[in-house]
Amino acid sequence: MSAASLVGLLALWAARSPRHWFLRIAAVGGVLCLLAVVPAFELILIFAAEASAVAAPFAARRLWRKGRFHFRLADLLLATVVVATGVLLAKDMPNYLHF
Repeated sequence: MSAASLVGLLALWAARSPRHWFLRIAAVGGVLCLLAVVPAFELILIFAAEASAVAAPFAARRLWRKGRFHFRLADLLLATVVVATGVLLAKDMPNYLHF
């Protein structure tokens, strides 16, 4: 229970922090990638879903208030790092998830 609450607090920090979006995603992703060293992909899915559920309403509210949504080229290049890390983790997950 304490690990789930720590991930939730990290997600709240990531949602409310004024830092650049890449630093916030890197912090949450770094914590999740620590679980990838030991094949704990079920926990990665649970914690990623929890962090997304906590951070998504705050991010949507921030975008709604600004009334605009735009990226610079540097933001798009940083987004490729986020997508590549997600694909790297997702490619091995079917081998470990047995339903």
